[in-house]
Amino acid sequence: MPRLMLTLGLIATAALPVTAQVAPGRDSIPTRTALARLGLEREWTTTLPVGNVDERINHANLHDNTLFAQTNRGLVHAIDAATGRRLWSRRLSEGPTLGFDISTNSDQVFVTLQDTLYCLERGSGHILWTVRLEAMPSTGTVADEEVVAVGLRTGKIVAYTTRDHSRDNPVPGRSPGSFAWAWQTQGIVDAAPIISPEVVVFGSEDNRVYAATRRDKNERPTLLYRYVTQGPVIGHLTPLGRRTVVVPCADYNLYAIDLYTGANRWIIPTSAPISTQPLVIGTDVVAINDDGRLLIIDGREGTIRGDSQTNSRLIRAASPTRIYLTTSNHDLEIADRQTGQIVASARDTVQRAGLTIRQLSIPVVNTEHDRLFLVSPDGILYAIREIGRIEPSPLRDPNWPAFGTVPPEGFRSDADELLSPSPDPEPNPDAPANVPPPPDDLFGEEP
Repeated sequence: MPRLMLTLGLIATAALPVTAQVAPGRDSIPTRTALARLGLEREWTTTLPVGNVDERINHANLHDNTLFAQTNRGLVHAIDAATGRRLWSRRLSEGPTLGFDISTNSDQVFVTLQDTLYCLERGSGHILWTVRLEAMPSTGTVADEEVVAVGLRTGKIVAYTTRDHSRDNPVPGRSPGSFAWAWQTQGIVDAAPIISPEVVVFGSEDNRVYAATRRDKNERPTLLYRYVTQGPVIGHLTPLGRRTVVVPCADYNLYAIDLYTGANRWIIPTSAPISTQPLVIGTDVVAINDDGRLLIIDGREGTIRGDSQTNSRLIRAASPTRIYLTTSNHDLEIADRQTGQIVASARDTVQRAGLTIRQLSIPVVNTEHDRLFLVSPDGILYAIREIGRIEPSPLRDPNWPAFGTVPPEGFRSDADELLSPSPDPEPNPDAPANVPPPPDDLFGEEP
């Protein structure tokens, strides 16, 4: 049962005043000149209070155009990703904490700190309820309007009710924060599940992907299938189109399976494990393996359209013409969106353009649009965009139906679900005429 917070608890977690703030170092400031050499510009910047002297930002993630930043001492900040305006800050703990991804629904925010799940009011950050988890979390949260789910180190996925159904007619249901359902796997769950209207799907280090129906909000999901891989599923599962799940795996393969049946759509050998989240852009899948091999895959056909070797380990964002990556040293690399070929290497961005972002070392993966977010442990945040691209470019067409929804007439065929092709690269009509050329033409030949 949830523990509703009493008055003293609410006072203790009230919005934090600014008690200490660390001035940014010179290396934390991407200069206008360095950015412009790469065809980039700063959209906004902000500074967050980090509380105590030894307190630092240790995790940040983007969800539904809100940027959440957490400290190692249980302080949570919510920032409007479009403007950089700080919406609220909330102290949830005083002890050392690890950071996991934060999720939202229309009016709630879900955070895990240590062995506690917090539900906060999205507009203010006020605590609505908390639940003590039976084990430490191993994933961030994922939520819809009815449930919030989190993976535990014991290999279990556990879900709790987000709405008050205690007065439902004719049969009363659960109250907010009540246990909804759980599912036990035989290995650690490293990534949060995908929750769609009909199905919940998640992977485990037991070499399996599990999918279960969830049509009745008051009942435990029913197993649809187990999809068996040849290695642990350690990266984030990613939705593609309307009913395809992209599964990165440690067995050197990238899988695409049908959400409802588990049938193979395609399998791509990747030559090394994939432990980071693929990025889906329209109907294209962009993935990078642990050795830096960057692949651009046509999600409709399961064919490789771009294949290149990089020094990077993480895909951070993508625009209609570029893919932004970072190396293990947190240096920026830029690849061509269609071919995957590197057009600005880490050496180019650091030594030739003069862009040093190593102190902005907290990674944020933008799965929503083309903005690149840079975050430092001392609370400095930047949003970077391509010059002149005033409006964000969404990675998924906002007019497409939501993932996991079934059309009223049903699917005409399995292949029909991938909607329309990805948009072709487009020129940037708003870019001023005197901006530097794109990176592939910027530096010229090596001397």
